[in-house]
Amino acid sequence: MQCVYGGAPKGPQLRDIERGADIIIATPGRLNDFLEVKKVSLKQVSYLVLDEADRMLDMGFEPQIRKIVNEIPNQRQTLMYTATWPKEVRKIAGDLLVDPVQVNIGNTDELAANKSITQVIMIHASEKSGNTACHLLMITMLLLWKFVYEEALKNGVCIYVIH
Repeated sequence: MQCVYGGAPKGPQLRDIERGADIIIATPGRLNDFLEVKKVSLKQVSYLVLDEADRMLDMGFEPQIRKIVNEIPNQRQTLMYTATWPKEVRKIAGDLLVDPVQVNIGNTDELAANKSITQVIMIHASEKSGNTACHLLMITMLLLWKFVYEEALKNGVCIYVIH
């Protein structure tokens, strides 16, 4: 599993990816940086997870998300998580998802934190560098993530998570 994100040197991140990764957690901008220089191929991706889709759209990442999706095979499973359901999120969901199933937790008419959702932060220090920034993972709906991760490993598939 590798983590790539802006604000950090590209070289070490690229070297880690070139060593091989079944799972890449990436910000849209940095993943596009690597796609543009043809250093990453997404042709074997079978799961795409868009976490905090509303925030990514608020931050202007829609063009990068669309470029990434265009590099991924159409035969994939896409999971999209969003705290809100504004018009922009509905539009991109309509464009990217095929026969989607929508699961709402809590009252969809009010924007409030749902107490039945557990958020866990796990920090794992790298044995090589001691750098914890790359290993900081926020896992939303912990059981679902654990299931997706375990299924991916069990079936030997590649997953790219855009966060």
